Amino acid sequence: MTSRPQILAVVSALLLVAIPCSQAQNVNVVSPQAFANTEGSSAVADTPFDPFRYQQIFPAADFAALGGKPHWITSFTVRPDQSLTTPRTATFADNQVRLSTTAVSPTTRSDRFDDNFGVNITQVYRGQVTMVADANTLSSVPRKFYQASYPQGFTPFLYDPSQGNLLLDVIGWGGMSPSTVEDKIDNATFRTGLFSPTPGAVFGDYGAASIFQFTFAPVPEPTVTLMGVAITLLAATARRRRGAPQR
Repeated sequence: MTSRPQILAVVSALLLVAIPCSQAQNVNVVSPQAFANTEGSSAVADTPFDPFRYQQIFPAADFAALGGKPHWITSFTVRPDQSLTTPRTATFADNQVRLSTTAVSPTTRSDRFDDNFGVNITQVYRGQVTMVADANTLSSVPRKFYQASYPQGFTPFLYDPSQGNLLLDVIGWGGMSPSTVEDKIDNATFRTGLFSPTPGAVFGDYGAASIFQFTFAPVPEPTVTLMGVAITLLAATARRRRGAPQR
């Protein structure tokens, strides 16, 4: 019969193998991908925003860096326009953020917000959001992305590009101040934003797309599998010890 020390040795070996799997690097993906290193053609106005609703759909093809595998979205941010030349902290007082996988494409979306949702629409955040652009991020064109903070805790969303496009729906119940002056793409191909100045709006107007960066964390499949094996071995050992005759 395998002894407990032997079982523990096997479990330790499995965990040592699992640790590197769980420490895989995050992946940052820019969408629309065509503007990852190119300045957009317009920008958000440099004035505070009243409450609003905004939606944008991102094509699955933009997420080729994920290697065709599901990943967790752990945060997202936007890019300042080149016209922003001094450090800025933009605050969204109360943002409701939802994500979903959708069969709707940037060119087939409806002007009715809810028609574009997929079945897995999920609220990933509700609360204050802060975007910070410091001096070090404003020295290049295009600018570096805002550093986004989600103090209420961002709930990761599992996105699989093979299942459809990505939809982002934001309701800014508390508006935004000051403006992010974010980089936008305003041409016929990229008028994929859907905006309303009313946070509870049912319909929106098509407009310029913002340039987003999503941060993805890989799904630690090997870790989960090995941990399951380890737990099973420990449980089996415990059962055998409980059932062993007393000496």
